[in-house]
Formats: sequence, C-alpha cells, structure tokens
Amino acid sequence: MRIVPPWNDQSYAPCGPEDIFQEADVKVMISVLHQVRSTAVPPESAAARPESAAG
Repeated sequence: MRIVPPWNDQSYAPCGPEDIFQEADVKVMISVLHQVRSTAVPPESAAARPESAAG
C-alpha cells in the first residue's frame, strides 16, 4: 500500500508509514481515519446553520 505525499526525504518515514509500521497496522490506521472522516462531516442541516446558532 503506497501513501501519497507529504512524505519526503526529510521525514521520519520518507517512503510512508510502512517504514515505521507493519502493513497490517497501516491498514487499520487508514481504516480508522476513513471512519473518522465519514462521521466527522456534519449533516447538511447543521452545515447550513450560521455559527452563532450552532453553539
């Protein structure tokens, strides 16, 4: 599994998280990040409210 930049030669893992973690662990981390992203998007009704009404 290859991860896209911002990995670079000056990072701790220039070839991606596989340099630090085993592939199975990377897959779990990516799965968790996808789950967080999918649940972090507010419903359209909340997104349409002005900030002052949301708090």
